[in-house]
Amino acid sequence: MVAPQLHPSQSLNLMKRYLQLSVLFGLAIGCALFLSFPLRAQPPLTPPNSPPLSVLQFDPQRFKAALDRAEVADAIQQLEVGWKQQFDDYYQRRLTARLLSPQQIAQTLTHIGDRTGKRSALVYAISVPDQLEVILLLPNGQLIHHREPQASPDVVEETTRALRAGLVNVTARRGITCPLLSNSTSG
Repeated sequence: MVAPQLHPSQSLNLMKRYLQLSVLFGLAIGCALFLSFPLRAQPPLTPPNSPPLSVLQFDPQRFKAALDRAEVADAIQQLEVGWKQQFDDYYQRRLTARLLSPQQIAQTLTHIGDRTGKRSALVYAISVPDQLEVILLLPNGQLIHHREPQASPDVVEETTRALRAGLVNVTARRGITCPLLSNSTSG
């Protein structure tokens, strides 16, 4: 028996079809093999014997003293150094990140605002014994400090909510009555 002669276009279509079926068959086998092996949980990325990442390393008395002297930029530098030390300890090596001054941070905020069309600010909220220290760093470099003495969790939550509403809602800023922004010191 003699095989029928195929037109070249029919032959090409047939070859394409076999190729498609071969690829699909290969994918089906690959999926079956992949699913047949049990998945193992990956170990956490936390280095062994690392301190918890949530513990800020800084001297609260020195921090408070800087704010008492209205040296808000110095207080920010203390926080930034503490966070860098915290990350160095967590990763058990010295990270090469360069610390920025408050003025450099403000320039970065300005640059972000220029690129995105949205104004940004940096808020530091640090709880120290019997009070909450809140620092607002604006893109123009202005530093606003507010101390909430004997800050209970309710007061902290109320102040945070009012601050967020005033920062996020542009129309609310004009008539904002946020305790954070009244009776504050600028540095």
